[in-house]
Amino acid sequence: MKREPKSEARRWLLQAKHDLDDANFSLEGERFNLACFLSQQAAEKALKGHSRYAMK
Repeated sequence: MKREPKSEARRWLLQAKHDLDDANFSLEGERFNLACFLSQQAAEKALKGHSRYAMK
C-alpha cells in the first residue's frame, strides 16, 4: 500500500528527529564517531522528508 506524500514526509522527519536526539546523546557521552554518523543520517532523512512533502 502506497502512503500519501505528506504522511510519508512526517514519518521521515520524525525519524530524523529521533536520530538527531540520539546523536546529541552520543555526543554528550563523547562517542564522536557515532554522533557524526547519526547526524549524517538525520540530515539525509530530513532531506528525504522535505522532498516527500514537496511532492504533489
